[in-house]
Amino acid sequence: MIIGHNTIRELFLKAIKENTLSHAYLIVGEDGIGKSILVKEIALKILGKTRDIDYVDLINFRSSGKSIGVDEIRKLIVEINKKPFEGDKKVIIIHNCETMTEAAQNAFLKTIEEPPIGVYIFLLCENLASILDTVKSRTSIFRLNRLSKEEIEEYIHQNYIDISDEKEKMLISFSDGIPGTIDKLVKDEEFNNIRDLVLDILLNIKNIEKSKTFDYTDKMCKFKDKWEEVLTVFSSYIRDIMVYGETYSTENIINLDKISDIKDLKGKYTYSKLIKILDIITYVRENLERNVNMEGIFDIMLIKLQEV
Repeated sequence: MIIGHNTIRELFLKAIKENTLSHAYLIVGEDGIGKSILVKEIALKILGKTRDIDYVDLINFRSSGKSIGVDEIRKLIVEINKKPFEGDKKVIIIHNCETMTEAAQNAFLKTIEEPPIGVYIFLLCENLASILDTVKSRTSIFRLNRLSKEEIEEYIHQNYIDISDEKEKMLISFSDGIPGTIDKLVKDEEFNNIRDLVLDILLNIKNIEKSKTFDYTDKMCKFKDKWEEVLTVFSSYIRDIMVYGETYSTENIINLDKISDIKDLKGKYTYSKLIKILDIITYVRENLERNVNMEGIFDIMLIKLQEV
C-alpha cells in the first residue's frame, strides 16, 4: 500500500475514471520519495490491471549509462509507436529523465506532444533544472512533497514491524520525510558504522596522541561517497548533546539508542564548544561541496576538533 501523496493519487484516479488523462506527465521528486511506486500504481489502473507484475504494455525505460542519449530515445520512440498487445492502452515510464541529453529531449518532443492514441508517457525526475522548457510545456507537471511525520511513522510500521522505539525515532529524524531513506538506513550497515565512528571521534578525539589523530581520517575516507551522511551524523550528535544539556530529557533526542554516550559527551563539551564544532562541520561541508581534497579537509577537521 502506498503511503502519502494522497492528493495527487486522487487526481489521477479521478482522471482515469472520467477518461480525462493527459498524454504526458512530468513527475518531480527527490530520490526515494516514491515516484516509481506511485506511477506504477497509476499505470496499473490505466491498464486495468490488479496484480503488481510486469506487463508487456507497461514499459519501464532506464538508461544503461550515465545519460539518456538520442539513439536510446529513437529506439524508445519505435517501441512507443507499436500497438498495445493486450488491450488498447500502453504506459511508458522513463526513469531519471533529467539525465536526457538536450538532443534526446529535442528528439522526443513530437512524441511527447502527440503520442499514439492510448499511449500515456510518464517522465520521472529529481529536479527540473536540466529539463528543457519545450518539454515542460508539453507535459502536466506534478511535484511530490516529503511525507509528514505521521506518514513516515505509518511507513515504518507497515514495512518494519520489529523496529524498536529508539530506532524508529532515529529513522524518522534521519529520513527527513523521504521513505526511501528509511529503507537505506535499515538495510545499509554502513550507516550504523558511520554512527559508531562519529561517536568514537567525539568521545576520544581530545584524548589521543596527535600522531594517531589521522587514523580517523582514513576511517572517514572509507565513506567518501557518503560524506554528507558523515557530517549529518556529526550534526545530529551535537544537536542531541545541546538538547539534553538544556532539558535533561530524552524526549527529543534523535540518537536515543546512544543516550548514555550523549550524557558522557554533555560533560565533555560546553555549549560554546558545541557551537564551535557546528562551525567546523559547516566549514568542512562547504569545502567538500567545492570538491576540495577530502583527506586534507578531514585532517583539518580533526585538528580543529582537538583544539576545541
